[in-house]
Amino acid sequence: MPEAGRQRMPAEDRPRIVFWGTPEFALPVLEALCANYNVILCVTKADKPKGRGGRVTKSPVRILAEEKQIPVLAPESIRTDEFFGELAAHEADFYVTCAYGKIIPGRILELPRMGCVNVHASLLPKLRGSAPIWRAIMDGEKETGVTTMMTDEGMDIGDILLAKSLEIGENMTCGELSDALSVMGAGLIVETIDGLLEGRVKRIPQDHEAATFAPPIQKEEGLIDWTRDARSIHDLVRGMDPTPGAFSFLHDAESGKVEKIKIWKTALPCESADAAVDIPGGGPGDAIGGKPGGVLKIGKNRVAVICGGSQVLSELPALQADSELPGLQADSELQEPSGRPELLELLEIQAENSKRMAVAAFLNGHELKGAFRTEG
Repeated sequence: MPEAGRQRMPAEDRPRIVFWGTPEFALPVLEALCANYNVILCVTKADKPKGRGGRVTKSPVRILAEEKQIPVLAPESIRTDEFFGELAAHEADFYVTCAYGKIIPGRILELPRMGCVNVHASLLPKLRGSAPIWRAIMDGEKETGVTTMMTDEGMDIGDILLAKSLEIGENMTCGELSDALSVMGAGLIVETIDGLLEGRVKRIPQDHEAATFAPPIQKEEGLIDWTRDARSIHDLVRGMDPTPGAFSFLHDAESGKVEKIKIWKTALPCESADAAVDIPGGGPGDAIGGKPGGVLKIGKNRVAVICGGSQVLSELPALQADSELPGLQADSELQEPSGRPELLELLEIQAENSKRMAVAAFLNGHELKGAFRTEG
């Protein structure tokens, strides 16, 4: 939508734009372009099979473009002469890219009269690549943002045009951050194109030596290593929500049962827990002071897991007198003698063949006991 206080450009003066994008993240940017300029074509990735049934599915950008009666191209390859000719025939003023999913060849980038502008979900040169939102949270970043840049034939290496920052909340998930950044990107692309048309926006070369990278997320990265500190695991869980999800394997030493559990929401108990007792089933050494991954009960309907970090005694939650937890031994490989293991509270989980649910609800009809391990 047009920004408040911004005069709508006469239809005959609006630049002709070809939009390149694929996922839901790109939709607010496309909406903003349609509201303010003349979007003459959308380019999106080819339709592909999705889900267990392998049903061919259109991209979110294609669905929205068709609703708005904008012509769509979804080629398997963008490097053919036929595709190049189709693009050239549209005589665009700008190309705008947002999470398209492929590197665009140089000869295509030379087609638009005023260049190609990309909307990227990080504060460049940090987190170049296809997964900046996931990586920002998983890396424990406190701030990220959106950058508009001139697209070059490379991975997010072009000159910066404008950037806006956003604070990452301590419990913000990847999905929540994505929603916030997509809306921010919609406003920033209008500000960028207006500025380029009026000569107010200047190109700023990136500091390539300061670049960091955000490679694609792999499902196996969601496997939790409980020897890491609680905050790192908390960040992993947030970064894997809503997809692909963090997970671990719960071993019950009493029954021998092993179950894959997805972990969707966690909290640091040092901020909320008031009591903790061992839950049986983890096997020798899995109680507090032993192996990370051990499951403990907090009160009647809350659960925490031992992590590999260390808390000094003053940072631990108050404990009931009848559930005092032993400290670590001096020869422990995990902690210094003066420390206690960190605990991470589980708030929302998903058992196999089940749905996501709060731990309190899960405990009404199920047991959660034993120790989490990295192997199934």
